[in-house]
Amino acid sequence: MKRKLWIILGMFGLIATSTWVFGDDGEGHTTWLTRLWREARLDVAPANDVLYRAECGSCHFAYQPGLLPVRSWEEIMKRLDDHFGESAELDVRSSAEITRYLTANAADRVDYKRSKRFAAAAATAEPTLRITATRYFLHKHDEIPQWVLEQGERPLKLFQCDICHTEADKGSYDEHQVHIPGLGRWED
Repeated sequence: MKRKLWIILGMFGLIATSTWVFGDDGEGHTTWLTRLWREARLDVAPANDVLYRAECGSCHFAYQPGLLPVRSWEEIMKRLDDHFGESAELDVRSSAEITRYLTANAADRVDYKRSKRFAAAAATAEPTLRITATRYFLHKHDEIPQWVLEQGERPLKLFQCDICHTEADKGSYDEHQVHIPGLGRWED
């Protein structure tokens, strides 16, 4: 009888400890271990810079710096007067701050698993200005048939990461979380 009591008490203790260690109050307040656990599972670090999100994320998905290497971010930031056919010029101070954020967290400077793969694939190539033109991106999306991109009322564009990757804004590009509009869950 004492053994069962100890087992039950041990289970309650384990549950209470795990709740305290991995706790989340549902309002975004989490323990440091929960945050560490989540970050360890992320593919890239989320784009969390306020200025970057405001300036760049107001026009398009705030691509995480870990999706391109330093050389690519530097080139992109140098060419803001012609940012893929649009002017995205910023004041000098904002441009410098965003460049500093992007290059400090670039694929070849961080330790996230997909960032490492983007960096490795770009190591010998000329710096690309498009994430969708990187060898790693092309490899990861090469099994998507053209009809998938063209189905529905609005054709999908591969640069719209957050349309299909439901957790992209959080830095997760897990293929088990892909949901293609009009088709549903997608796994290749």
